Amino acid sequence: MIDVLLALFISTAGASEQAKQDLLNAYSEEVASYGAELDIELQWNNKSKNAHAARWGNTWRIVIGGAFLNWKNGDGPLRLLLCHELGHHLGGSPKKFPGTGDLSWVAAEGQADYFAGHDCALKIMDLETAVRASESLAKHWWHNNRKQRRRPPPSLDKKSTVVVEKTLRKHPEPQCRLDTYIAGITCPTGQDCRPKCWFKSP
Repeated sequence: MIDVLLALFISTAGASEQAKQDLLNAYSEEVASYGAELDIELQWNNKSKNAHAARWGNTWRIVIGGAFLNWKNGDGPLRLLLCHELGHHLGGSPKKFPGTGDLSWVAAEGQADYFAGHDCALKIMDLETAVRASESLAKHWWHNNRKQRRRPPPSLDKKSTVVVEKTLRKHPEPQCRLDTYIAGITCPTGQDCRPKCWFKSP
């Protein structure tokens, strides 16, 4: 039994490390064009449910808590989460903290989701995996928020009915996040497909 668990851990760790390396391979050169270095930390030694992006000087960091590193249905959700955190660095406007402060670089949550689907996902996984990962990750956000669980879980068969009066800078509700991932993944080149459940056109 111990041998089986060890083999499972090694397999999971290998897949997570490969996801990390694939993102580095896909984006290190672009990040370097900003005079920065991309650093990804997978925190195996804790059970944190947190993931975040940060900048320390010229180091652009992505930190993934240990709770995200043991997906039972493949590494697609981890890859999409890595894309989302990278989106805070590279996603552009709208920003989460508009202005000129120390965090003015942080893309809004919906924008990071859109970047994850539109720019990043298909660089590090195939279309089918990206779509499945989108639903899986959105259901994870739903399950881990007691308030959200009062509503039905997000599904590929539904769309959010929310229409915002101004752009939302915090996390949208899970169905909206799923809609945003899918809109990004399927959006034709040159078009803006950001959903109205979080984005309001200027």
